[in-house]
Amino acid sequence: MNFRDPAPDTELPRLLSFLFLAFGTVTDGDLAPEELEVMAGRLKRWIPEGAHTHIVEFVEQAAALYDAHDNPGSVWASASDFARLLRGRMSMAQRSAVIDDLVVIAKADAVIVAGEIQFIEHVMRLFGLDEPLGLVEGPVEPEFDRSASLTNMQVSALDLDEAP
Repeated sequence: MNFRDPAPDTELPRLLSFLFLAFGTVTDGDLAPEELEVMAGRLKRWIPEGAHTHIVEFVEQAAALYDAHDNPGSVWASASDFARLLRGRMSMAQRSAVIDDLVVIAKADAVIVAGEIQFIEHVMRLFGLDEPLGLVEGPVEPEFDRSASLTNMQVSALDLDEAP
């Protein structure tokens, strides 16, 4: 008999890749290259050891799913559904780590906008987290995570369609 180790569960990074991408786009209408780079770096931490899926594949799949939506409202609805799924699959500490990831992504372009705060607070409610966020609109010092493995060519190839 040939017993193989089961493949690592990649559902969390799949769900998170869409949640992060939706966050970066519907909150201010623009996904800055710095946000995508930081998003990829933060997402990379969620990919389980032994997974044979590269981070670029997760981001491309999230981009394809994003492009299938007609408008920002439907993206927001899907992101909410994904957050609910994540709540059922993650510990409280993991959910808090996701919120930390969203905050770092929000700071990547050096400006916090009201939509980013609203999105994070919405996800916090869906996650059952009620700790104070402490974010305010305006310029911030970015917290860059240069561990992402997306090249500029890969970033530009994602070609996210603008929602009408």
